[in-house]
Amino acid sequence: MKTKNKEKRSGTVGNSLGTGYVTVIMIFVVICLAVLAALSFKTVMNNSGIGEVSRKNTALYYSAEERANRRLADLDGAAAEAERIGDLSLLADRVQSYDDLTTVPDAEGFRAEWSEDITEKLKLRCSVLFYSDPAAHDGHRFEIKSWKTDVGTGSDEVHITVWDGSQF
Repeated sequence: MKTKNKEKRSGTVGNSLGTGYVTVIMIFVVICLAVLAALSFKTVMNNSGIGEVSRKNTALYYSAEERANRRLADLDGAAAEAERIGDLSLLADRVQSYDDLTTVPDAEGFRAEWSEDITEKLKLRCSVLFYSDPAAHDGHRFEIKSWKTDVGTGSDEVHITVWDGSQF
């Protein structure tokens, strides 16, 4: 009888993992979950900061766009008045009143170009062609040629130095 009990005991002990393995696995799982929770919390905090910067920059962009639209409305009002009285000098005087506005002669009239600051690095660059003869353009006094954000370089291209594969 003693022999049979020994066989049963040894058979059950050999098939189980024991409490040591379970404890190690549970500690490993708890550590993994704690690390995952910490990383998730850090991600949420980073996304919150990015969202706040995005909201701030969006508000600044719309503020700059409002200023640009007011300037365009002012210039369009002067163009309408100049067309009504038949004297383009009124429009020229209005354009001269803006210090940061440049004019470029064009075959169809002139192009007014200016920029509005969004942030220290971003600008809203505007380029509007005012027609000297709106009747030839279905009564339209102007056409927006460019209305876009720029990184302050004045060009659309941002050059990034990339490794070309050559040795030092």
